Amino acid sequence: MGRVTALLALAALVFAALLGGCSRRDRANPLDPANPATGGGPTGFNAIADFGLVRLQWDPEPGLGIDGFLLERLAPADTVYRPIGSLLPASASRFSDFGVLNGKRYLYRLSFVIGGAPATRTASDEATPGNARIWVSDAGWPALLRLSPDGRDVAQAIGVGAPNGLAYDQASQYVWYTDLNDGQVGLYDPQVVAKNRFSGFSDARELALDAVNESVWITDRQAGRVRHLYPTGASATPGAIELLDGPTGIALDPGDRSVWICENAGNRVRHFDVNGGPLSTTAFSAPSRVAVDSVSHIAWVTSLDRGLVTRIAANGQALDTLLVASGPLGITIDRDHDRVWIADAVGDRVIVMRLSNRAAVFTVSGLHGARDIAVDRTTGEAWVVASTDRAVVRLSPTGAILQRVTGLGDPSEIRFDPGK
Repeated sequence: MGRVTALLALAALVFAALLGGCSRRDRANPLDPANPATGGGPTGFNAIADFGLVRLQWDPEPGLGIDGFLLERLAPADTVYRPIGSLLPASASRFSDFGVLNGKRYLYRLSFVIGGAPATRTASDEATPGNARIWVSDAGWPALLRLSPDGRDVAQAIGVGAPNGLAYDQASQYVWYTDLNDGQVGLYDPQVVAKNRFSGFSDARELALDAVNESVWITDRQAGRVRHLYPTGASATPGAIELLDGPTGIALDPGDRSVWICENAGNRVRHFDVNGGPLSTTAFSAPSRVAVDSVSHIAWVTSLDRGLVTRIAANGQALDTLLVASGPLGITIDRDHDRVWIADAVGDRVIVMRLSNRAAVFTVSGLHGARDIAVDRTTGEAWVVASTDRAVVRLSPTGAILQRVTGLGDPSEIRFDPGK
């Protein structure tokens, strides 16, 4: 009796082992809904918005034994998903959808076709194409990154060294950048896909664009000067402002085109007219960045090291100092919505104040290493570089997080163009 029981127990163990092995083999099958990697459906599916276009990509499956892929779209006016094109082969990995309208949200799904019929398991994503161009400098990628208009993906990456400072000309679409690798300056022209390099710098840091003549002002920290160039590389007028002490942040007054310069090592803020003539000098401890109100001509200056934000009048008078941030860096003025956006890099947050009376509007926390901000002045939305999170975060005018682009390298600065 004991021997029969032992044989039965052994048979049960063998059966269980065989059953378990089959189960494991089934779950290794990409078509098995229990497969932890695929869920039984296509993998790597991503819908990337662009201008009048959505680019779709996924992992090909040429050895899977399927008929191919079925790609479907739910447009804003649709009530059901509709196929886009015909059956895609199993080796396919991308598709461009040109049948879209900017500003409209589209839903997509992808499924295997097996035995002439679509499988029940699908992969899905969404995209909202648009006019906006959002450029980010990322020394860790390393590349200039153009984000998708809906703030969900990287739409394009341009390898240009280790970009840090950033300026963008909406008229020409030129993208200027400083390169941490060699301290030089570059220009990318997306219209003809051309890259230009300008040498003669020791430690190029920040840039300020003059939209009137397409010139750019560039701080050269170690050389103690600011150079002024045209897109051709020729010197503009004036060619430079010399005898500065560790210049970093720089901004132009959009109204009179005067130049504000943060002398970080010299502990002062300098103001020059459009011809490079000195207007004022203001003592300020370790200034970092500056933004200028085009109507009042007041400059808002941050100090990352001292945790200060100070307003300085056009004549150089320090008006007030706001103890609102732990370590403020980037600052942007949105006059259309009466807002000042401050990136508090040490406090891991964004602080928003009224431009008119400096009253607090709201704070957005949890943006680790927030260092730069660009504002869409048509909508009041803001785009924040959170360098520690390796992300760019899109915020609503009320501070709600709308989207995140994650997985970046070491993003530094961002510029926003609503497009035409």
